[in-house]
Amino acid sequence: MMHQQGIQEKPESVIIQTMLNKPAFPLTMAPAGKTLQIAGVDCGTGLKMKMADLGIVPGAELRLPANSVRGPVIVIVKGSRLALGRGIAQRIMVEERSKSEEA
Repeated sequence: MMHQQGIQEKPESVIIQTMLNKPAFPLTMAPAGKTLQIAGVDCGTGLKMKMADLGIVPGAELRLPANSVRGPVIVIVKGSRLALGRGIAQRIMVEERSKSEEA
């Protein structure tokens, strides 16, 4: 993206990685059976609002009971089981929780 003064803006996911200094990656790349923390949602305002309504917001914890190569990505967020399309799941940046954070 180019800003009006010609300065190139960084995508939100890159900014999130830099701010948290943790390696964030798309939800579709996450291993099954892990508890993850949402680092950000890399999309437009409308989809961000819809994801927020579902509880998918930066800092929220989610569980990924299974993750196959095809079909929707099933996640558990705030006690609710959600099926997300792979395109949307690709835009949700997550990070693994460290052992000290899980305790």
